[in-house]
Amino acid sequence: RWHATAHADGGKAGVGARRLRAHGHLYGAPPDDNQARWKAEEERHLSRLAQDDPRLKSLTSYNLGCLALNQDEILEARMHFAEALRLDPENLLARHNLAYAHELMAELDEAKAEYGKVLAQYPGCALTRLNLAQLKLLEGDYERALEDLRTLHGEDSENAGILLYLCRGLLLRGSTRDLEEVIELLDSLPEAERYLDLRECRAYALFM
Repeated sequence: RWHATAHADGGKAGVGARRLRAHGHLYGAPPDDNQARWKAEEERHLSRLAQDDPRLKSLTSYNLGCLALNQDEILEARMHFAEALRLDPENLLARHNLAYAHELMAELDEAKAEYGKVLAQYPGCALTRLNLAQLKLLEGDYERALEDLRTLHGEDSENAGILLYLCRGLLLRGSTRDLEEVIELLDSLPEAERYLDLRECRAYALFM
């Protein structure tokens, strides 16, 4: 999901910090404590849909989609992201998350088409490339998926998230060489011991 990344990367440092704190309140609290905040934020955004500027309305629809996505209201999220794109076809954040909503609904052809449009405008988007690689794994296209994941890992070898998806892809295929590669990859990043998911990958590779 792209909402936190998008807000963290945008604007001046102070604005980014405030947005991250806002996201922490919305997305970090226990669900029971969170419900009133969700509802208030949703109502605040819905009230902003009356504004005239299409790009601001697009951003509002995008944010509503993110709120719905984080409550697992996938159909509603897809509707908001599609509306955001209708208002502003250049909204890559909305397009990526629309693709992700399609993916969650097992609409894989639609997901790939939207991911492809993101990459046509922004070829270097690692998150979109990562999601496409996951779709290839899901479809059993291990060779191309693992090639894509290795490329991403080569571009950012200290990114524990990319390493995790590469290790999981290798474990999914599960040949002896794949299992050896998982251990070699984890050995190449000493910080891997800090992450439970990566430690689990190592343990599973050794077990297999």
